[in-house]
Amino acid sequence: MICKLCDNDYSGIRGIAMHLSRGHNVSSEHYYEKYILSSSDDVICKNETCNKRVNFINLNDGFNTYCSVLCAGNCKLALKKKRDTVWIRYGVDVITKSNEFKEKSKKTNLKKYGVEYPLQSNEIREKSKQTCLRKYGVDNVSQLEAVQIKKENTMLKNHGTKYWIGHKNTGKNSIRVKGILKSKNITYEQYDNSINDYVKYRRNVLSITRLQELETLKYSHKRGKSGITNSYQLDHKVSIKYGFENAIPPYIIGNIENLEFIPWMDNRKKSISCSMGIDELLNKIWRF
Repeated sequence: MICKLCDNDYSGIRGIAMHLSRGHNVSSEHYYEKYILSSSDDVICKNETCNKRVNFINLNDGFNTYCSVLCAGNCKLALKKKRDTVWIRYGVDVITKSNEFKEKSKKTNLKKYGVEYPLQSNEIREKSKQTCLRKYGVDNVSQLEAVQIKKENTMLKNHGTKYWIGHKNTGKNSIRVKGILKSKNITYEQYDNSINDYVKYRRNVLSITRLQELETLKYSHKRGKSGITNSYQLDHKVSIKYGFENAIPPYIIGNIENLEFIPWMDNRKKSISCSMGIDELLNKIWRF
């Protein structure tokens, strides 16, 4: 690389960087910006919502594309490019949807834990409990007083009651359930015992789902019924059916990281399929 200040030739960027510092008292960043940089825009973060200056790497690579990991992950252009690449290679918009990824993930989990999905492993479940105990002093974050208060406040705000059990439209208070008890002349306990495991699992997931701050989700203000133009409905990215079949705890499937509002027609087409892999969901939930 030839120095544009004195025309001396250097074999690598380290050599010329030392030369600029010692011989000309010029930083590599200043030199690059003055003599090599093609556009002043190259020093600005490429995320369309940010205009911060990015960090300098070296004379060979120039400046970073983004100012932070957050901007890199939220850049619409980068996300679109990533989706397009995945679509071309695998025929899906998210890599975790591809059969190739699912099979590879299953094989890896079988090799590491002896099960197809991490949460089927007693070892992983125990590790999760121990992590909660170490960080918070309880084996489940739902046992924390702060979390319980937050849940109660969310229930009061959304439904006017602290607890979903006992709400006018749930359990034995449900109009539908009351109708079944009356028509079959049975008690609620008999009715509850007659429900299959999947229905009970789904009921638990939905009760947890209702505790989430759904109003913070995108398009929550467009929530409506099927058949209504521009109506959106709540969807579980990793479906409840998938969670039941793979022994995933209801609090995982009902977590807000697994929820999104999508157009009602898309929700109907999606049915019980998943728009996100379980590993991706767990990473989102446990990333903090």
